[in-house]
Amino acid sequence: ADGVSFTADTGSRFFYVTGGTGSDPVILAGMTLSGAVHDDGERGAAIYVKKDANAKLDRVSILACETDGAGGAVMNSGNLTLTSSLIAGCSAGTSGGGAIYSTSSLTIGNCTIVGNTSSRTENGIAIYSTSAGNVKIRNSIIVENGPELDKQMNLDRGTWDVMYSMTNDRTSGYGIAYTEAVRDRIFAETLPTSSGAGSLTSWQNWSPALHRNSPLKNKGTNGRDVPQIFGVGGSDELREIADLLGNVRLSDESLDIGAVESVDVPLLVTVQIENGKALYVNWESVDGCTEYSVQYRDVSTSRWTTKKVKNATNLKINAKAGTTWEIRVTPLGIADAQTAETQAVVLAAPKMSFDRKAVKDDSFVVNVSNFTSTNLAEEADTLTLMFEKGETIAIALENGSGTGTFSNGLAVEFRNGVLTFTNAQSNTQYKIKAQFANRTGTSALTSSVNVKTTMAPYLVPKILSAAATGEKTIEVSWEAAYGKNSGSKATKYTIQYFDVKKGRWSNAGSVDASKLAFDGTRYTYTISRLTGGSDYLVRVLAAKDRYFLASETSGELSARTWLSMPKISTVSTKTAGSAEISWKAVNGAVSYLLSYAESGTQDWSTVSVTAVSGTVKTTIFGLSSGVGYDFKVQALAVEPAENSLESPIKTLRKVK
Repeated sequence: ADGVSFTADTGSRFFYVTGGTGSDPVILAGMTLSGAVHDDGERGAAIYVKKDANAKLDRVSILACETDGAGGAVMNSGNLTLTSSLIAGCSAGTSGGGAIYSTSSLTIGNCTIVGNTSSRTENGIAIYSTSAGNVKIRNSIIVENGPELDKQMNLDRGTWDVMYSMTNDRTSGYGIAYTEAVRDRIFAETLPTSSGAGSLTSWQNWSPALHRNSPLKNKGTNGRDVPQIFGVGGSDELREIADLLGNVRLSDESLDIGAVESVDVPLLVTVQIENGKALYVNWESVDGCTEYSVQYRDVSTSRWTTKKVKNATNLKINAKAGTTWEIRVTPLGIADAQTAETQAVVLAAPKMSFDRKAVKDDSFVVNVSNFTSTNLAEEADTLTLMFEKGETIAIALENGSGTGTFSNGLAVEFRNGVLTFTNAQSNTQYKIKAQFANRTGTSALTSSVNVKTTMAPYLVPKILSAAATGEKTIEVSWEAAYGKNSGSKATKYTIQYFDVKKGRWSNAGSVDASKLAFDGTRYTYTISRLTGGSDYLVRVLAAKDRYFLASETSGELSARTWLSMPKISTVSTKTAGSAEISWKAVNGAVSYLLSYAESGTQDWSTVSVTAVSGTVKTTIFGLSSGVGYDFKVQALAVEPAENSLESPIKTLRKVK
């Protein structure tokens, strides 16, 4: 079943082993079992070996299984042998055995058991064996199961036999100590930190391969009891035995400890190019080597430069943008040491120019070259933009495109070699530098591209109201206007009115905002020297200043001035008990209200007078002879709010 993977449904177990004998065990080989979950106290989330049954697991991975009972991966009540297998990321309840719970014979050879946990606070977090169980462990790694190293297993000298393994921080009787000094050199990859079903993806993506300089390489044994563990009679047959990943284990040489036999790989050399002018060469250290020979050359020449590096694994090489380099690293003083070779291209600096015709008040365009595989050996994956004395942002590129936003709201899109900036501030100077990078390094910065956006108009002010406040005045109010993409208020406003009768627009005034009445929300201005009883349209615009162009005019509101105040021209008395009053007609009046009272009193009486053109004349009868009277008149409109003010009082000294 090599290469087969199984994932369990909740509440399901993969195997329940009931048969097998010592000479003919049930064999499970070359498979991955993952994600089995039990929350009903079941023992052995993935595999249960029944009492008197015999089972062998060879090259089996059990990942991220969990139970609230015992045995996060396996419950063994029979006879169980594990070889070249991995149990990782499993969890169990308070009974322990995050990986294995055993009440009978358990043999473990060349296995890796890591990252398993249980709720148990005493010994036996990873492997718990009852006093009835006999445990034999060879060439295996059992560490990082729970936070406490000395509680991985409930070791019992009488029933446990552990040799040539890494299980705790002691060496006596066990093998190699697991200490902080070697912790980061056990595995090639960093261990995931979680366990249980939720950690499945992390453990599926992790490899138990040993680190190049792992202290567990060639530290296992092919001697005492090892052939029996693998189920064969002698070491010759072990040549065909494979590890968890399919690598052959050679029994006439020392074995590695753990589920995976290391394979010699070339020395890894990496090169990082910084700022388009420096190559930083890094390589893996080789155990026992303190000096390395580094050779390098520009491929356009045949001359190699050689430098010896002591007690370090890195070297800086000064280079020129756009050049390609070959690099060789050889460990010195190591028998049969291999020379590692690599090649690197120093990234050419991008080139930029802006399109003058595309510069607007809120956007501009910059053309970019030298960013494709033609210039960089491979496509750039990051574009860094830098404002002079300002902010820097990095834009991730995918298929040569990407977007970003500066903290001031300026947005940028890079596509097909064009940088398009939007939401820019008008009348503003932008000095921009660019730098590309990919996994091989970073280019040099470009020189600055200087772009100044054009002036923008102020946004249109919103007119709020327009109402007559007299026969010659209209009060208008509006909200503040702001510069486009700016928080700056307009500094000056122009107020205009349209005389409907005359059919033309006129400027009422152009006024500094600081001199206008402002209540925190609206500006107010009074238009004067108008004609009474006339219809007007009113509008406002933000005037041009040194920062912004003038706005478009606001919407228009209509208003009618009050009627002109009439003025009594004559008051006379010709017949007893009467008075004749006249005044010039007021434009727009529909009638008049004439008031009169005996002089020296405020006992006013009123009479309505019909409107006529020219001069209005009316006679009041029933007055007291020999008495003086006061007269005043008001012009009335269709809308009372547009009535005129009352005229000054005109006095008749004595009625006939």
